[in-house]
Amino acid sequence: MSAPAQFVYSTCREGSERLLKAEVARRHEGLLTPAFMRPQFVTWKATRILPPGFELGCVFGRASGTSVGLFPDEKALVQKLGEIADGRPYHLHVFPRDCHEDGVSSLQWADMDALRARLIGHAREAGLSAPTESRPNRGDLIFDVIVGDKATEPLFLGRHLHSASHHPLAGGLPRLELPLEAPSRAWLKMEQALAWSGLDGKQSLQGQVVLELGSAPGGASYSLLQHGAQVYGVDTGVMDPDVLCFHDATTGARFQHLRMAVGTLAPHHLPPEVDILVSDMNLAPGVVIPYLENLCRRHRPALLILTMKLTEERLESKVGEILGSLRRFVPTPLRATQLPANRREVCVVAGGLGAV
Repeated sequence: MSAPAQFVYSTCREGSERLLKAEVARRHEGLLTPAFMRPQFVTWKATRILPPGFELGCVFGRASGTSVGLFPDEKALVQKLGEIADGRPYHLHVFPRDCHEDGVSSLQWADMDALRARLIGHAREAGLSAPTESRPNRGDLIFDVIVGDKATEPLFLGRHLHSASHHPLAGGLPRLELPLEAPSRAWLKMEQALAWSGLDGKQSLQGQVVLELGSAPGGASYSLLQHGAQVYGVDTGVMDPDVLCFHDATTGARFQHLRMAVGTLAPHHLPPEVDILVSDMNLAPGVVIPYLENLCRRHRPALLILTMKLTEERLESKVGEILGSLRRFVPTPLRATQLPANRREVCVVAGGLGAV
């Protein structure tokens, strides 16, 4: 008897389904063929048995793994989950398939939490172990329960083993909403980037010196300052007053505006040491990368957090080449993803902050 077909799934940002399918076709040519697609959700059928430890590993994918199946009710899903877990420790991630670019609302998360609690209750009734509540470590078993936008839709169950290519949070969706006082959506992008990188702890950035290219009006700067960083923002544009006057005597967080074009920066404008280099300039990668390379070679920052704009449609298929250009001079490791708050852009994080 032949082995049952294997299916792979991935969620993504709304509007990036086409980009994700094209990326999978390039990365896994001959192994995966498109099977089923809904908004923010794509599946593929494997043409042969997947190798052990298979990972989709795509920039435009968010939460991915191998499909277990669709289930009409909660108890049927839990029964299957118990069969697969077979007594091993596991994490249970329950999240919505559809995610607005400004984040999942607290009311929607409340529904997801209620469903997760019911699933845990069913597991206990069936004599199964409850999921672990800590953040996952490499190699941990994760079950993804993906919930559609209609109550009548079956529940999707998938699984993956946690690794650096997977977000530690359910669905890759930090529980963040854009606050009213944030100067711009860049606050949300930075907070999501920090969560993806494991740097969302309140003391992770305390005392770090950040050079931010393209800082106006100050959304990302405001996030970094709230985390205790000292931020030097480079932009010809006007900064938000709350950013300009930000000062925290406890952490030393403060902002200094270098109101000039990046191309006119000279060594005497900059701090003697730069720990983190941040960029969210509205320029094509081919223009931005030489600036980044010059600053990296001069200051050797330990960490880079970059928003690379895909300003033209042709750049959407060139992400691999863009990352290759960055790898020539940025610290390792380098990872890239499309955050929930990203639009025609991707987030790149390179390097790290020691043991943080």
